[in-house]
Amino acid sequence: MSEVVLSLRGVSRTFRTAARVVEVLKRVDLEARRGRLLAVAGPSGCGKTTLLHIAALLDAPDAGERIFDGIDVSGLGGADLARLRRERIGMVFQRFHLLPHRSALENVAFRFRYTTVPAREARERAREALDSVGLSAVAHTPARLLSGGEMQRVAVARALALPPLLLLADEPTGNLDADAARHVMDLLAGCRPRGIAVLVATHNPRWVAECDDIVRLDGPSPKQVPG
Repeated sequence: MSEVVLSLRGVSRTFRTAARVVEVLKRVDLEARRGRLLAVAGPSGCGKTTLLHIAALLDAPDAGERIFDGIDVSGLGGADLARLRRERIGMVFQRFHLLPHRSALENVAFRFRYTTVPAREARERAREALDSVGLSAVAHTPARLLSGGEMQRVAVARALALPPLLLLADEPTGNLDADAARHVMDLLAGCRPRGIAVLVATHNPRWVAECDDIVRLDGPSPKQVPG
């Protein structure tokens, strides 16, 4: 079993409009390893979200190599990519992306919607995931009535309910106060002993300093350096 869950080599991405060509990513290298937090750091607009979309197999680079769990994904079709995302990748977003009128429990159970896990088992595993983030008491509360910190913890529980090989977090503390942000980062750090590779996009130097490895997107040819 390889320690490297995701390897990107020489990844570039350019967006073209009628008026101009924007080179968002240029020859980016990174390795996301089991049990380690990798920070993708840089200011707003530097390409962090674009890089996470490529890492999540939602977007393809214009150039470069992507190896996920030992598989070169460049030749995979949409169905195979969707299966990898569904079974092996968890995602947490800045804006939570919860169903506002559904309960916390239902939002977490949604992680199993396109799997073969029976409904009863999915619900039980969703309960366990909520308990792991300290939210058993609000399991039946509609997401729209939760605080921002609670909503993000529900999102983390959803991502971890079906344990992924890779957890991607895009500015996961950007909409939270200091205490809630601290709680969410502690939850992400708790993925280390579970052997999950965590990739966190952030511009917050405090969270960058707490990660094991760093990729900085503020230069022409970003490279990974030790944290």
